[in-house]
Amino acid sequence: MSFQTFVTFTVLILSVNESFFKQTAQEHVCSPCRCYNVTADCSNRNITKVPALRSNITQIILSQNNLTTVTRKIFERVKTLNITTIKLDYCKVTAISNDAFLDFQQLKHLSMSGNQKLPFMKLSHALVNINLSHLSLDDAGIRNKLDVVFMPFKHVSKLSLRGNMIENFNATLFSDGFPSLNILDLANNNLQTFPFTANLSQIEILNLTENKIESTNLHFCADGSVLSNGLRVLDLSWNFLSNISAFKSEGHCLLSLQSLILSNNYHIFKIPDNVFSRLPRINKILLKYVSSKIDIDPLAFNVSTLLELRLTTSEQLNLQPKHVNMFKLCPNLHTLHLTNVIFPKIHDNLTEMFSSLVKMEDFKIKRGIVRDISFLSTMEHLTKLDMLGNYIQGWKPEIFSDKPLTEIILSANQIAVFNQSSFPQHIWDNLKYFSASSNPFVCTCNLLWFKDWLDDNRNKLSTNYPELYQCLYPDEWKTKTIAQFEPEKYECQPAVSALVVIGIGLGCLAGVFLLIAFIVYKGRYHIKHRMLLVRSLQPYDRLPDGEEFVYDAFVAHHVENRVWVINHLLPFLEKQRKLRLCIHERDFLPGNFIADNIVNNMKVSRKVILVFSEDFADSEWCLFEATTAYNRIIAEGASSVVIIMLEDIRHRPVDNTIRNLLLAITYIEWGNDRNRQPEFFRKLLDALQ
Repeated sequence: MSFQTFVTFTVLILSVNESFFKQTAQEHVCSPCRCYNVTADCSNRNITKVPALRSNITQIILSQNNLTTVTRKIFERVKTLNITTIKLDYCKVTAISNDAFLDFQQLKHLSMSGNQKLPFMKLSHALVNINLSHLSLDDAGIRNKLDVVFMPFKHVSKLSLRGNMIENFNATLFSDGFPSLNILDLANNNLQTFPFTANLSQIEILNLTENKIESTNLHFCADGSVLSNGLRVLDLSWNFLSNISAFKSEGHCLLSLQSLILSNNYHIFKIPDNVFSRLPRINKILLKYVSSKIDIDPLAFNVSTLLELRLTTSEQLNLQPKHVNMFKLCPNLHTLHLTNVIFPKIHDNLTEMFSSLVKMEDFKIKRGIVRDISFLSTMEHLTKLDMLGNYIQGWKPEIFSDKPLTEIILSANQIAVFNQSSFPQHIWDNLKYFSASSNPFVCTCNLLWFKDWLDDNRNKLSTNYPELYQCLYPDEWKTKTIAQFEPEKYECQPAVSALVVIGIGLGCLAGVFLLIAFIVYKGRYHIKHRMLLVRSLQPYDRLPDGEEFVYDAFVAHHVENRVWVINHLLPFLEKQRKLRLCIHERDFLPGNFIADNIVNNMKVSRKVILVFSEDFADSEWCLFEATTAYNRIIAEGASSVVIIMLEDIRHRPVDNTIRNLLLAITYIEWGNDRNRQPEFFRKLLDALQ
């Protein structure tokens, strides 16, 4: 080895060691916090001071520490860093020194949420020389102290005051104290009205979700004059609105409004003609989870600027012939989501109804009882298609020939086979997401191409693959998944023998009869499956008078909660109380359709127990059980169904049926605390009486 080579090798080793030690030292610097990218997470670490952190850290999370007094001293070890974000949420802060944030002249975002005894005036003094742009004071116990909370914050552009039980809002205070404010979040308060005045003309995004605003207090014009305001986004979801005519009478005072959210206002029963037509720049309207009794006038969406419309009803909303032209006057729509909106009275007019939507990109009809999707042929720009929960059996492949689709959802329909010609090859190649679960797949040789495509594209499929991709025909593959479908090699190999040729030549007539017989035989599944679907939607039928129930309770639960059912529910109800429960793993009749087992066993059970969990809410079969139970409530009353809340799902997005069940029935909560379990079982036993 030459001297030059030796020197080069030595330098290389030293540089590697230096990098290693630097990295190790950097990781050690953050302890006990956890550092990732530019964020140091020091939450819930029981610290009284911020430890030394890496030099690139710009965001510090100090939430859930016992930092009752915030002073400059607790930031001593990080005062040289360019900190832009500090979160001191739920730290029981009761005192703040005037110089607490003096070392952080780059500070832009400060969150002090959850501190119920926060000294607001001290906070104002501490921030007087800081050019803060984002201030979060959620759940800070403000209530009716809004007038005495703040000194001027010249540079704050975003203010969050969620969950403070504020009843009155002083517009003058905020126009004087927050001259740069353009994003204001007042969600989850007790506001009955909001002053849309010139004093707040600089606000662009206003969140009034979960307040108590009624239609009579909805006014957008000050003394009848047109305001020069810049409001672009207005969220009024989860309020007490019943009449939205204010947008028609005073919409001209919202000249800049682009996005309007009216979701979860269950008492809105009317969307009048032209109600949004005086909003000159409106392009997005959300009406999610509104009443199924809502009456939509034919020209309700007469808005040429509208780009996005989402309409979801709590139960089925049946559109009438008067609605055929409801989208004619909004030809620029590129996103249309309709959930629980059905078209049985105009199913032959869907092409006419959607023909003007030539710019459509994101289209959804969920649970709409749609059979024919030929109306999609005019949507040349379609990239996302969601037709979950309809009655689609097939389509002409040419309707997709010119579409740049990348996401397709066709779950819970009546599709027996997918093959390579179902979609043009460019769609198969460009798909980013695909879901076709819970269809009645016919597992024959015609499905082999689709099986191979699924195996090769698992990264593009929903999480319920392969469990909900089941064969329902022929009998030997029934209940098996497509992934398990493995026919004998000779079954699917093309072969033509002399005997077949002779048989074709001499038995044409017999072949025609055999073909007809085969079609009738093959269609027997579709007939039965259709009957099951219709039957599951019908009101629950009582047992004949005098007939005893087979089970005391039908238990609907997700397979992931099976251990809890076996370890807790069965020992108490069956062993101790001698009740007879129907559990699908044990009591379902082998060979029957799953849907048939659910409907039949629920009918012969005196009560239905629904075990709600995260997995239950995401399972399509569990949702089927929930829907069947809800039909029983309609027929027999709420006492016929018992809900156990195994995991809290109240604050997460759930299917409408589960939401309706939670509204209709008082649930029983399970807790892991042994001391609370006797109370749980007492309530359960009372509910089963």
